[in-house]
Amino acid sequence: MKETYRGEEIGKAAITDEQGDLKMLLGGQSIRPYEITWEGRKTARSKVKKRVERYLSTKILLRKSSARIIAALDQASGRHPGYVFPQSVYAIELQLRGMHELYLLCLLNSEVMNEYLWRTVTGYKFLQPQIELEDIRALPIRRVNFTTPENERSALASQGIRIFDRECLRAANSAPFPELGEFVATCIGGGTDKSDVVHDILVTLGRRMTVLTKRARRSPSADTTNRMTVTRAAIETIVWRLYSSRPAQMALPL
Repeated sequence: MKETYRGEEIGKAAITDEQGDLKMLLGGQSIRPYEITWEGRKTARSKVKKRVERYLSTKILLRKSSARIIAALDQASGRHPGYVFPQSVYAIELQLRGMHELYLLCLLNSEVMNEYLWRTVTGYKFLQPQIELEDIRALPIRRVNFTTPENERSALASQGIRIFDRECLRAANSAPFPELGEFVATCIGGGTDKSDVVHDILVTLGRRMTVLTKRARRSPSADTTNRMTVTRAAIETIVWRLYSSRPAQMALPL
C-alpha cells in the first residue's frame, strides 16, 4: 500500500452544496460493496483542506462505521477525476506498479477478510461497530509474487476464467466452484508460486462485479442478480484458497 487515510472534516452545510468543481460523497452510506453512490453533491476546490491530489487519484474507499469491510473502487479518469469524501470514509491508495486495486477490492469484500476482522476487531463492538485506520493497516493482505513469464501468466489467467465461465453454466447460486478452486490451489501450491495468475483472475472477476453492481442499480433483473451471486461465490472460493487450502488453518482465535 502507498497510503491509507481518512477524508475531510466537513460541516453539514458543505455536504448539501451542489455547486463546485469537485464531486463530494455524503459519507459512509455512499459506499457499498463494489459500488459508489454519488448523491449529486459538489464542493469547491478552495474548500478542500487536505491535499487535493489525494482525491484526484484512483483509490479504494471503505465505510468507517460498520461491522464489516464495505469497499468500492473510485477509478480516476479524464472524465471522472475522483471523489472528495468526509471523515466517515477511509481510502487506500496503492503504488503505481504491482498489486491491482481490483485484486485488493476482492480480498477486502470477502467473507474470509470479514471473518478475520470480526474475530480480531469488531466482534466485541456490539453497540456501534467501527473500523479504525490501524485495523485496515493490520489486515493480512495476501502478497503476490509477480514472477510468472508474461505469456504464461496471461494464458493461465485466461484458462482460469474459462473454467469459471464453464462452471457458471452448471452452477447453483452458492456453488463452491470445485474445478476453479483446484486450479487456484495448483497455481499457489506447486513448486513454482503463480500467485500473480490468481491475482489476474481476481482482477477480472472484480471488474465484472463492478459492472454488474452498476447494472443492477440502473436496470435490476433476476439474471443480473444471479450473475452477481455466482461471481461473488467464485471470488470467495478463490480467496479461501489463497489464504488456506485447509480449513483448520483459518481457525482464528476468538
